[in-house]
Order: sequence, then structure tokens, then C-alpha cells
Amino acid sequence: MNYKKVLRGISLMFASQLLFLAPMKALAEETNNASETELTEEAKKGMALFQGGKLLDNGGPSCITCHNVTNDQVIPGGLFAKDLTDVYTRFGDGLALWLTAPSNNPMEAAYKNNEITEEERLQLTAFFKYVNAVKDSQTANSGSSLFLVGGGVGVVILLVLIQVLWNKRKKKMTKQDIFNRQNSAWDAKF
Repeated sequence: MNYKKVLRGISLMFASQLLFLAPMKALAEETNNASETELTEEAKKGMALFQGGKLLDNGGPSCITCHNVTNDQVIPGGLFAKDLTDVYTRFGDGLALWLTAPSNNPMEAAYKNNEITEEERLQLTAFFKYVNAVKDSQTANSGSSLFLVGGGVGVVILLVLIQVLWNKRKKKMTKQDIFNRQNSAWDAKF
């Protein structure tokens, strides 16, 4: 048996598989990444729950009350608790299970009598999976620009209000009016 021909045949077989499978693997990864970075209907519902656009069924507070995520489609949230941008990296699909019984005191108190339903947990998990997938292409939004613009507008309104009130002030003293009346009365006498 000619081992050189057998080895050449095996190496050609491996080379052809590598040439054929490499583009297929890249295509499969690209498809997986594209599906993760698309905002699915489930993730849209989770975004609405996170932001408070849709209220939780059992009446608990929306996530944005205490938490925030780095995403251009989401308004800046609370800074009381952790940033949840990479929460899916830490918990994975177990996040839905963790949401059934949160292990930190503020969340326990907030959701003690207002449990998150199974459907809401799955929607929030889909949203956090989407946020985690697109986090590298997003810009962090702390809300400071909104704070500065709102503060500037507030100062302008306050200054205009002060000017309006200042124009309605008493411009002459009552003592001056009395003195002028007395002077005119004195002129009439003499």
C-alpha cells in the first residue's frame, strides 16, 4: 500500500473541508450575531416593561426606577442600583429564574407582593439579551446633558419671572407722594 498517496488524499480531504466549512461557519456565526442584535418582538415588550411604558401585571415598579442600561433606544434610568447592560453576561438564561426571587433587599421589598409574571420575566430576559449583544455599539448616556439643558431652561424661566415681578414693583415711595401733595397745597396758599 502506498502511504504517500493515502496521506495526500487525507490531507486533500481535510483541506477541502476547511475551505468549505470555514465560510459556512462564518456565515452561521454572522446569522447568530444578526439574530442577537435584532430587536425582537419579545425584546420590544421587555423594553416597554423596563422603561415603564407597559406596567407590570402585578403592579411592581418598572426596572428603570432604580436601574439603567447603556442603549441609545432607552431613556437614562435610575442610578440607585446597578447598571444592567451586562446582566445577561453574568446570568445568561438563568436571569429569568433569578427574577422569580431576587436576592437583594431593595428588590425583595419592591416585589414582595408584586411578583413578576413568567411572561414578563421572559420578555425582560430577551431585552437584556439584546442589550448585552449590542452594548459595544452603544454610547453611554448618563442623562447629564438632559440635566444641563433642563437646568438652563429653568434658569431662563426663573430670570424672566423675576423680571416680570420686578417691573410690577412700587417705583416711588409713599412719602414722596405726600411731600408733593403738601408742596402743591403750599403753592396754592401763597
